[in-house]
Amino acid sequence: MSISKHLTMGMVVGTLLLSGCQGGKQATADTSAQKPAAGILQCDTATLQADDLARNSLDWKKMWALCPASPVAGYNHAIQELKNGRVEQARAIVAEAGSLHPDFLPLQQLGEQLKDPFAAIGSLADAKLKQWLMRGSDLTFNTPKPVKSVPPPLPELVKGEYEKAAAFQMRVEQAREERLRALKTIEDRYAEEVSAYNAAVANHNAALEKEKQERLAQLPARRAQFVTEAMHAVLGNPSVTSPVYDPETERFYALLVSGSGAVAEKITISVPVDAARSFKEHIEDVRPVVPYSLKGDRLERGVPYVTLGKDQYNAMFTDEGFTPVTMTAAADAVLPAGTEASVMVVSRQDMKQMLTEDEEYFGAALSTQDDPKLARLRQEQAETRRQLQLAQQEKKREEERERLEHEIRLQQKELAALGGTYGQQYEGLDEKIQWTFCPAKKAASDTVAVVIGNRAYKKGIPLVHYAYNDALAVKKFLIEGARVPEENILFQKDATKGEMEGLFRRTLPMRVTPGKTDVIVYFSGHGMPVENEALLLPSDARPETADIAGYSRDELLKQLAALEARSVIVILDACFSGTAKDSTPLIMAKPVYRKPQNASLPQAVTLISASSANQISRMLPEEGMSLMTLYLLKGLSGEADTTKDNKITVAELRKYLTNAVSTTARKQFDAEQTPEVLGADQHSLISY
Repeated sequence: MSISKHLTMGMVVGTLLLSGCQGGKQATADTSAQKPAAGILQCDTATLQADDLARNSLDWKKMWALCPASPVAGYNHAIQELKNGRVEQARAIVAEAGSLHPDFLPLQQLGEQLKDPFAAIGSLADAKLKQWLMRGSDLTFNTPKPVKSVPPPLPELVKGEYEKAAAFQMRVEQAREERLRALKTIEDRYAEEVSAYNAAVANHNAALEKEKQERLAQLPARRAQFVTEAMHAVLGNPSVTSPVYDPETERFYALLVSGSGAVAEKITISVPVDAARSFKEHIEDVRPVVPYSLKGDRLERGVPYVTLGKDQYNAMFTDEGFTPVTMTAAADAVLPAGTEASVMVVSRQDMKQMLTEDEEYFGAALSTQDDPKLARLRQEQAETRRQLQLAQQEKKREEERERLEHEIRLQQKELAALGGTYGQQYEGLDEKIQWTFCPAKKAASDTVAVVIGNRAYKKGIPLVHYAYNDALAVKKFLIEGARVPEENILFQKDATKGEMEGLFRRTLPMRVTPGKTDVIVYFSGHGMPVENEALLLPSDARPETADIAGYSRDELLKQLAALEARSVIVILDACFSGTAKDSTPLIMAKPVYRKPQNASLPQAVTLISASSANQISRMLPEEGMSLMTLYLLKGLSGEADTTKDNKITVAELRKYLTNAVSTTARKQFDAEQTPEVLGADQHSLISY
């Protein structure tokens, strides 16, 4: 089936400028570790703040000549050449800059687009399609596995002082029969629960299969959607340049250039003579439209046209040279990542064997019928032996768990020691600080906490190496320091958008009693600014679609305020600069972002943020933690108590964090990081 899409080819990552050299040093967005070569003139910093190419008068050709140590300058020089239609010159610049900075991903990305933009479209659309197919199931299986009840304790059988032996023997036999009935009841109930569980399993797996078939049925429409999105991303917003009019044929001869500059083709545009002058004068307002059709595995281009206001003009490519794109996603080989539940087999105990094992107990009662004290002791011994066996079995299981966890940690250390990208993925999985916290003066039994550590994101997004360590340390502080009951802590690693919404919209509200409960929320992970709004990135989100998949900071604050809790403390160890905590851009070739608006703070809410404005929230590899969280825990443990009154207020923590974090950031990173602590100054955070 042919699905046609008329593309106006909107925003494209590749056309945004990066900031260049500053004062002979690399700008923050420059991820290359290479230093400027000796003798290079100092870069002109006066006009480096204007990064919108449509308004930017900066001569990036000159900047590249002055700053060959900055891949950013080379990248922007190439983009400027592309915008002017000089594709070959741009290719040469990318090749030169790429040889000097082979690890700079924006240059790699631009180089691939210049080689074959339509292959890049196919690759990107293919990746989006596979990601959509492989995304997790929307279904969850919440039916708990049945657990067989523990048999009741053996009865106490002691012959009474005035009880005949025959009556006592009869009582022992009755105890045997009652024991048998109790065991049978346990077995029957367990079998019924397993049967009900297996029915739930069958229904869940059938729903998963239905979901899979529905997903595959949507494949053609999704494919067309992802091709459209890929074209937007790779080609960008096209424009018409260099128009020359031929009044004899009533045609303009011009160049149609994609927003990224990766495609530049000659076209003719049919414009009547009486409209030609106005058309050329308003050439910047001309909107080219290129129809495309997705036919099977091939992307085919149709006849273009242009619009100016309400008028439409026919156009034609003078040299086709278009290479159809072949999509490669193998839908029949891809399954949704749903969790299929497994059928449970009823494990029956041999009741005769159990009774045989109990025979020692019943026999002991009869053999000591004339000595009640001895009977009780032997019965106690038999019951103790049974409890001991259960405890020994549990201990063996616990030892096996600890052994496996220890082996995993050792293997992770070995992998990390290998270095490079192979070992870096395991960096931060080992806690380097063994925290001990002094307990608070009063137990926080009315406190409920949500602790999230998002370390692992989608492929291509940098790891937040120490997010797990951050979250685990905060959880330990809450339990040992703040004395929050462990069952009151909702702990989540790599929380998805759905999981975060479930926590804040359903689970947390069910735990809060208005006017009585104190709420604490902690998040360590990536943040992102979109249209002046600060967003937290769930683990399944991508920066490019953060406006949809991100979790709004301001919306979170509103949700928490609506709970009407006695107090709310929100701690965000995430930066909203569009970069990872190691300065890597989350969206390659787009490190310049609008500053997010300051949070609108509801009443009774305290907000602690790791950094201000578009600063980067740093990590400390030697400590195995994020910079702000490290000093947050130190401050709340007593270091922030400047008045020595055994309590930490908002004002004291603000002063402590500002000094400690800012000083460390300047010393270790030669950068600014100023935490923000917003809330009532005299509000007490913890008392000892």
